Amino acid sequence: MRFVLVAGEIAVTVTLLTGLGLLVRTFISLQHTETGFRAYNLTTVSVTLPIEHAGAESSTEFFRLAAERLRGLAGVESAAAVSAMPLAGGGRPLTVEIEGRANVENLQGHYTVATPEHFQTMGIALQRGRPFSLTDNAAAPAVVIVNQRVAGLFWPGTDPIGKRVRLGGGKWRSVIAVASDVRQELMKAAGPEFYVPYAQDPVPSMWMVIRTKADARQFNSVLRGELRALQPGLRISTPLTIDEVISGYFPGSLVAGVGAFCAAALLFAVLGLYGVVSYLVTQRTHEFGVRIALGADTREVRRLVLALGMKLAGAGTVVGLAGGFGLARLLAGLMVGVEVSHPLVFVSVATVLAGVVLMACWLPARRAMRISPMDALRCR
Repeated sequence: MRFVLVAGEIAVTVTLLTGLGLLVRTFISLQHTETGFRAYNLTTVSVTLPIEHAGAESSTEFFRLAAERLRGLAGVESAAAVSAMPLAGGGRPLTVEIEGRANVENLQGHYTVATPEHFQTMGIALQRGRPFSLTDNAAAPAVVIVNQRVAGLFWPGTDPIGKRVRLGGGKWRSVIAVASDVRQELMKAAGPEFYVPYAQDPVPSMWMVIRTKADARQFNSVLRGELRALQPGLRISTPLTIDEVISGYFPGSLVAGVGAFCAAALLFAVLGLYGVVSYLVTQRTHEFGVRIALGADTREVRRLVLALGMKLAGAGTVVGLAGGFGLARLLAGLMVGVEVSHPLVFVSVATVLAGVVLMACWLPARRAMRISPMDALRCR
């Protein structure tokens, strides 16, 4: 029963360590996931105009002036306003009509309104075409920028510039550019996205985003102050850097907490194994003394003790790796860029455990080697 319990402790530890390894690999993968924009030195804040200033003209003028004011701050490279930030998730059903086609497509996509500086500020590359300009206002012809996913979906192998689409039964809009795909959810590929000039579809609630030359967090308090100075009565959220948004998907505290729990499990498993092997050495003291008295090599005695510990560890490791594979399948929805059966994680866990178990068995094995035959023969 003691052996079963120790092997069970080791199995649980291996399962937990495997899960931790996969979570750590996922955390590292998230930090290097291609988002489609430059995430560094970006900070953002949600701004909602008061009801009395929520009209189309007032909203358009406010966000134009807000972007200009923020761009004038020392240390700010660029500023823009956008209705939805990348990595915010969401999306909505969109009906899309393509000029010259009879059928109407129903997509789960993103409809985003943005000021002209949006693509420059976010670092979203335009594959072809031009960005929005101040002349793309309410009186100008309606235009739209689509992402690569939309271009490949509706105009594969052809240039979509100049094609016309209608979104949600609204105006016909001419495609003026194709933008790179941007992830709206860090753990999912980019979906269809349509960008519309803010002046052609103004809304009273937008995200202000600025790109800075240094750490964006130092601009958080300044950002709120400048916006309130421009328009009292604004509802402003707490500023948040894009790095914080990415970290929010998989907080480091979660990994640290799971790591501490796994470390405790490993400690208990090692102590249990050490206790069992030490007890066995004490029980077999007489046997070891007889072996040595009859000429057995002390190294053979050491191998006997180590073999027992490694057999227990081997049995627990096999069961634990099977449990780790099952746990990995349960965590599959949380893992990005990491295979469920990532070989490096499983091999690393087995190697680490083998080294720790060997250390736990080494002291009892050394004590067995130093048993005096005369003392051992007196033990019963």
